[in-house]
Amino acid sequence: MNTRIQPLLRFTGRRGIYAVSTSWSRRHGVRLLLALAHATLIAMAGPARGADSDKFRPYISLGIGGAYFADPENDSDLTLDNPSQFPFPQAAIGANFNRYWGAELAINYVETSLDGPNSSRGSKGIGEYSLWSVLGQARLRLPLLGDRLVPYVLGGAGIGIGEFNDRADFDSDLSGSQDTSFIASGGAGVEYFVSPNIALGVEAKQIFLFDTDVSLMGENRDLNFDNTMVTLGMRLFFDRLAGAESPNDPPAPPAADRGGVRGYVIARTGAAFLTNPDESSQIEIDSPAKVDFGAGVGVNLGRHWGAEVLGEYFEPGLTAPGRGEIAEYAVYTVLAHLRYRYPVWQDRLVPYVVAGGGLGFMEINDRRQSVADFPLFQGTETALIGSAGAGIEYFLEDNIAIGMEARHLFGLDREVQVGDVTSTLDTDTVLLTVGLRILFP
Repeated sequence: MNTRIQPLLRFTGRRGIYAVSTSWSRRHGVRLLLALAHATLIAMAGPARGADSDKFRPYISLGIGGAYFADPENDSDLTLDNPSQFPFPQAAIGANFNRYWGAELAINYVETSLDGPNSSRGSKGIGEYSLWSVLGQARLRLPLLGDRLVPYVLGGAGIGIGEFNDRADFDSDLSGSQDTSFIASGGAGVEYFVSPNIALGVEAKQIFLFDTDVSLMGENRDLNFDNTMVTLGMRLFFDRLAGAESPNDPPAPPAADRGGVRGYVIARTGAAFLTNPDESSQIEIDSPAKVDFGAGVGVNLGRHWGAEVLGEYFEPGLTAPGRGEIAEYAVYTVLAHLRYRYPVWQDRLVPYVVAGGGLGFMEINDRRQSVADFPLFQGTETALIGSAGAGIEYFLEDNIAIGMEARHLFGLDREVQVGDVTSTLDTDTVLLTVGLRILFP
C-alpha cells in the first residue's frame, strides 16, 4: 500500500489558484509526521521527573517500527524487500507487576514486497505482503539511575498472520490467501522516563518460526519471514487504574484539563464517510473507509484556546459498475487548526470545536485491475481544503485524555480519466475518529 516519493512541485495557474503535481505516498508522509510528533514529545517533556517503581502499573505502549528479515533470499524465485517498508504502527497493552516483572499483549504490523525474476520489478515487485504478529510477552526490567533509565529483556509466543495483497505485476502467477503460523519472540529494549507516567524507548526483538505459504506457477512455496523488529515508542502508565496509592506517595495531580500553556501530541484512528460516493456515473467510491493514520502536535494557550497541526490518511476503494474494485484512492491531508475548549465537570470532561485549512494530496493507488483491463488514470494532485468539526475528551490522567471527534473535510474533489472520458471524484469526507491526547508538561 506504499509508493515512493519523489517530490516535484509544479505551480500553475489552473484550478483557480494553483495546482501542485507531486509523487506523494503514505509511506514517507507518515514517516515525516510521526518523526515530528516524536521530536515534539521529547522537546515538550520538560522538567517533571518520572521514574519506574515497584507498584502495579497498567500501561499501553504505542510506537512505530519496521522489520529486518533474516533470510530475504529464501526462495529461488521469490525474494523479500529488506528491510520492510517503514514505519508502521506497533502497540501493546500490559502491566508492571512489581519492580522487575511485567507482562503484555503486543501487536505488530509491517509490510514488505515480494519480487521474482520475471516480475516487472517496479518499486513493489510482484506485490506487497502484510505481516501481523500477536504475542503474549513477559518483561524483566532492571531500573537504573534513580529508576529513570529502564533497560529490559522480553520473550513470548503467539501467532503470525501473513497475506499477499496489493498486486503490482498483473502478469505474475503469484497468489496467496491469508496464512497463520505459530511464532516466538525474544528481545531487549531501554526506556527513559520523561514525565511521571511517560517513558520513551527503543526496542529490538527477534521473531522466530514465522513461515507462510504462497503459490507460484501452481507450485506451493514456503516463505520464511523470521525478522528483527525495531520499534521507537512511548509507554503510557495509568496509575489511577491501579487503585489506592501508598500514604507515603505524594498526591497525584487531578485528572483534568488545567489550562495554561501545554504542548501535546495526538494519535487517532477511525472511519472516513464519503459525502457523495457515487457522484460519477463511471466510478464509485467505497464508504466508509478506515482512517489508517492520524497524528499531530499542538499547544493549549490558556483555558480555552489552542492550535494544532494534524495529518491524516485514508484510502477508500474505487469500483466500477459491473467491474468490481478497480483500485484504491489514497487521500492524505495536512491541516492547521484552531481549537476552542470548554472544560466542564471539574474540568475532566472537555467538549471542543475545531476549524482550519491546509492541503489534501490524492492519487490512484494499489490497482486491483491493470490499466489494460480498465484504463483509469490520474496523477497525484494537491488541493487547498478546509476542515471543521467538534469533539469531546475525558481525562484519565493529568496528562492523558481519550476522545472522539467528528470533522468535515471539504474541497477534495478532483478529476480522473477513464479512457477518453473525464469524471469527477468528490472525496469530501466526514471523519469519525477516536484517539489519545498526551500533554506536556
